[in-house]
Amino acid sequence: MAQSINLIPHEEKQEQEKEKLVKVSTILSVLLLLVAGAVAAYFFNSKSEVQKSIATKEAEIEDSRAQIKRMSDIEIVARNLFAKYKALNTIFDTKFNYSLLLEELRTRTPSTIKIDDLTITATSSITISGSGDNYLAVAQFINDLTDENFEGGHEGLENLFSDVVLNSVNLESKTNRASYFMNVSFRLDKLAVK
Repeated sequence: MAQSINLIPHEEKQEQEKEKLVKVSTILSVLLLLVAGAVAAYFFNSKSEVQKSIATKEAEIEDSRAQIKRMSDIEIVARNLFAKYKALNTIFDTKFNYSLLLEELRTRTPSTIKIDDLTITATSSITISGSGDNYLAVAQFINDLTDENFEGGHEGLENLFSDVVLNSVNLESKTNRASYFMNVSFRLDKLAVK
């Protein structure tokens, strides 16, 4: 049988194995270094992109804050306008159209009657004083105020005047006219603005 004879000394063999091992470990180290460098470059690039994105978003947020601050004056004005709008709506919802009352009174006042003083009281009544050509003119005025079928009155105000109380009537000797003083009750709901 043939035996192999190893002519390489044992130390030389160990030296060759060491060199091989150093080469493999160097190659592996370089490969690991390249992989680590690639991973580091990727993370550095990702970090840079994230920082740029954060800076962009922060700039957008600052712009939005500046816009909001600029609009704060507009918001204050809008709130004030809304408060005024609500106040006006409340006023208009509870407002009574007294001009309709005066217009209906003028329409129902005969030409023979003169009104010298008129006061609207808080109790839905009017105090009227004045004079007429005679007692019949004053009586006609009272009848016209309470007549639901009065022609020439405004639609919906037929029964606006609910009651007339004649407090006094006198015949003035100087002018030969009948002076009167009366209280006229009216229905406030007829004057509500709709």
